[in-house]
Amino acid sequence: MRLRTVILIPFVSIGFTACYSSRDDSAARERRTPAYEAGRAAREIAKESEKAAKAAGRELKRGASEAHQGWKDQSREDRAKGKP
Repeated sequence: MRLRTVILIPFVSIGFTACYSSRDDSAARERRTPAYEAGRAAREIAKESEKAAKAAGRELKRGASEAHQGWKDQSREDRAKGKP
């Protein structure tokens, strides 16, 4: 009886281990669900939007700088002509 118990315990523990390891594989497969793919797509869109926003910000800053420079140039021209 004791010998049977000693032999049975390792087999039962190996059986439980095998069951739990297959669940880990199924968890890896579940990561590719439509919700997971939608999340990945949303992340990509967010990254692209961030790049586009940074580029637009640079263009806006450049335009503002040019407008400021034009304002300063016109001010100098007005002073040179003697306008107040």
